[in-house]
Amino acid sequence: MRGRPSGRSWLSAVPGRWAPLGAALLLAAVIRLAAIRFSLWYDETAAIKFAEQPLSLLWSNWAARETNPPLYYSLLHFWIKAFGEGDVAVKALSLTIGLASIMLLYRAAMVLTGSHMVAFVAAVLTAVSEPHVHYSLEARGYILAYAGVLIALTALIALWRRFQARPNPATTGLLVQYVAGSAIAVYSHTTLILYVGFANMIMIGLFACHWLRFRRLLPPWIAANVALGVIWIWWGWITVQQAGGHNTNISWLAPPTVPDGIEAWRETFLPYRTYLVPLLFDLLALGVLAYSAWRGRYRAASLVMLGCALIVPIGMFAISQKMPVYVPKTLFAATGLFTLALAAAVATLPFWPRILVFSLLLMGAAHQLSAELPRREKDRWDVTTARLLAAKPPRSVFLADEGVAIALDHYCRRIVRKACPLDIELVDARKDWSYGLSGYPRISAAEARKMMARADYATISWSAPVDQFDYLAPQRRMATQTMKLGTLGRLVYWRSVANP
Repeated sequence: MRGRPSGRSWLSAVPGRWAPLGAALLLAAVIRLAAIRFSLWYDETAAIKFAEQPLSLLWSNWAARETNPPLYYSLLHFWIKAFGEGDVAVKALSLTIGLASIMLLYRAAMVLTGSHMVAFVAAVLTAVSEPHVHYSLEARGYILAYAGVLIALTALIALWRRFQARPNPATTGLLVQYVAGSAIAVYSHTTLILYVGFANMIMIGLFACHWLRFRRLLPPWIAANVALGVIWIWWGWITVQQAGGHNTNISWLAPPTVPDGIEAWRETFLPYRTYLVPLLFDLLALGVLAYSAWRGRYRAASLVMLGCALIVPIGMFAISQKMPVYVPKTLFAATGLFTLALAAAVATLPFWPRILVFSLLLMGAAHQLSAELPRREKDRWDVTTARLLAAKPPRSVFLADEGVAIALDHYCRRIVRKACPLDIELVDARKDWSYGLSGYPRISAAEARKMMARADYATISWSAPVDQFDYLAPQRRMATQTMKLGTLGRLVYWRSVANP
């Protein structure tokens, strides 16, 4: 039939079949490079400290002190050796993985729908997505987990498509891809084993609904998951130990309420919001998805991805009532599912409505990105460390958390380019993931009070100042004991102005 070219042929006619992917990657790179210059925060300096450890230590039971598996730290280990541990250099690893994940998403959309139009919409929406920009610039393993999920997801989509096309297709290569992607995911973040569970729940539903067509897939599917279980068993054993020991790294998380759960889902899966009309893009996305379900060309693909994008957070919300795992950073790995569903729905629209909806979504994403980037989490350890080094006479630094010592030591060594000269003391610091990693001495509260009595100055530094002065003096006397020097992000620090 003659007329306007379909979405597939429209972009295929552009010189260079993959030009849309190139355009999306260029947009993503420009945004991320423009936003990359900000200081590392607490968890990122911790990631560097882990990456500095020998690989033999990272891949041993020593790693049980950390909630997350060692794959990202191992990659960062080699990255730092090649490019150094400057702020931009360290973040560049996540940026590279983030750009690669957009390529993986584009490929997943092509396998799902065969349409460059759908793939282009998904890639561009991801390029301007605030959560994706954030995790592409954070020296943590969340973006690697996201990429691993996309690798596994693409394999599952391809299996679905192959069995739809013919009764007994080749599956070995795709199952190897599923195992590889899942292994990357579960060794990037502990909670990603839940995604493997959800994938198996979906496959069970597929077997139940289409047994005659998919029955030949069951034995190799079981074999693939057994192989994945063997790969994961070491970290699975550590995870069980951590869960049984009430790991302090997650003990601060509270079970989410329903409003909190909805807001976290919106924040992560619908990053196209404007604060001028709060529900505009929620209603726009729901309307487009409803139209696609009614008469969309990619209706099946959109509905399957949407269903998966809802099952994952609902399941994690239920689990979080007992074990807290429902937070935006753990939900992020599943956002590609919703992006694929929405992109397939947008590509279904007639030409001018498609252009309008796509433009509105980009405007909303740009608005949210511009609003959130200035507020991103950062503690400005670089500035604080420089001020501590510049103080005359030198001040003793008392800390109640060894992780804070790691952050200060990281920037101190970078500034002076040798061992940190600050007199840092850990006062009654708890035993947690950071125990012993900073190399600084631990002293009691009584010893801290004696040192302050002899010293002219003392600085107390903490990233979440809640009763951290109890070891120095009763809280009721604190107003006369200290003078607040400043606040940088979440970091608050004081100078003593009277001996206790």
